[in-house]
Amino acid sequence: MQLLPWSKDLLENNMKLRDFFQHTEQISTPAFYFDTDVFHNRVEFVKMELPKIPLTFSIKANPFLLNCLPDEIRHVEVCSPGELKICKAYNIPGSRIIYSGVNKEIEDVTEAIEYGVDIATAESMLHVELEQKAAQKADTKQRVILRLTSGNQFGMSEEDVLSILADHTK
Repeated sequence: MQLLPWSKDLLENNMKLRDFFQHTEQISTPAFYFDTDVFHNRVEFVKMELPKIPLTFSIKANPFLLNCLPDEIRHVEVCSPGELKICKAYNIPGSRIIYSGVNKEIEDVTEAIEYGVDIATAESMLHVELEQKAAQKADTKQRVILRLTSGNQFGMSEEDVLSILADHTK
């Protein structure tokens, strides 16, 4: 698969889509054409409708759009070491990343903290412990978003969330 690095230029030069397809013979693999103006317009619309809500882009939605994130996007959510690696390749600052996901190991959390990630989600009591250990090792603080389950396999029970909150307010 190939993302055309010049697709944004095509839009800026008002090149018509049919003109774009004349160049497809140069492409030897499947390719995607992204209309970044549409992406920016949708983000602007959401921000107008929800002006006080900070917007987060999930890299899982489309990692190829990281190089053209609108300013209205405050954070990028990643769920794996591989997605964190992609953010690093695009020079997304750690301060803009929220590290989530269910399959975290201490090495993953440590790497994220070392990169500057200071917000993470916790899906379980184990995740809270991992965040605490990694933050203590790095002599820093982590902001942790506790994920309450909606009755599926993801997130924590209400009792676990209340227990964590009670432990951290002492």
